[in-house]
Amino acid sequence: MAGSTLVANPMYVDLSNLYTQLQKDASAMSGAMQGPDQQMGQGQTWVGPPARTWGGQLHGYSADCSTQVGNMLAEVQQALQSTPQQVTPQEAQGIRKTMTLIAANQ
Repeated sequence: MAGSTLVANPMYVDLSNLYTQLQKDASAMSGAMQGPDQQMGQGQTWVGPPARTWGGQLHGYSADCSTQVGNMLAEVQQALQSTPQQVTPQEAQGIRKTMTLIAANQ
C-alpha cells in the first residue's frame, strides 16, 4: 500500500519483549536443576538403589533444561524473523483483537 502510514506490529513487539526476557532468564532456566542434580550425584540427599535410579532421571532432566531453553529461544527468534515489524493501523488493530481473543481463551 503505497503512501500508507505504518505502525509497530503488536505481535512483533510482544515477540521481541519475550525474546529479550528469555535471553535474560536463559542462564537461570538452563541451570535450574543443576544444584539438585549435583547433590543427588554426590549422595548428599538420598541414597540407595531407588535414589540412583531417580538421580539418573534427574540428571537427564537437568541436561534437557538447557536444550529446551535453547529451543525456546530459537522458536521465538524464528517467529520474530517471519513477523513484519510494521503493519498498517488496520492490521495492527486486527492483530491486537486476535491476541486478546487468544489470551482470553487460555
